Amino acid sequence: MQGDDGSPLPAPPPLGDARTFAWFPARLTGAGRDVLRGDADRVELLGLDRWVGGTHVTADNAWRWDRDGRRLVAPV
Repeated sequence: MQGDDGSPLPAPPPLGDARTFAWFPARLTGAGRDVLRGDADRVELLGLDRWVGGTHVTADNAWRWDRDGRRLVAPV
């Protein structure tokens, strides 16, 4: 996502101002369209490094969805 004028998306709450984020005029980028179509992988494009419920989730340990097999796939 980026602004209508090409500016970067502001930080979402709690890292940024909620009102600024909510009212930001955004558009989907070409990379975003590729991800939605399944032609690109969001984690490969942007990486992944966050803590969720006490678990450190990274690109190396993220489970993935196999669309064709309709199942979760464990990290390799």
